[in-house]
Amino acid sequence: MATKEMGTVGMTGYSGDYFMSMIHNYLNVHTIDECINHENYFYRILAVLDRRTGNRKIKTLLDNIDSEPE
Repeated sequence: MATKEMGTVGMTGYSGDYFMSMIHNYLNVHTIDECINHENYFYRILAVLDRRTGNRKIKTLLDNIDSEPE
């Protein structure tokens, strides 16, 4: 069940404040390596889209994609 503390709006999605908080944490708190291996997929997506992530890192992610949960 979604809780308000997690930033969700009912069961339909996340609030804009929650996303802004996550983007702030991505840019100012976590490193790219931490985000690539983070349990939250939003951080992983941001890290892959970040231009600072190198081609070798993305190729390593693609090689390990079979071991990821669906």
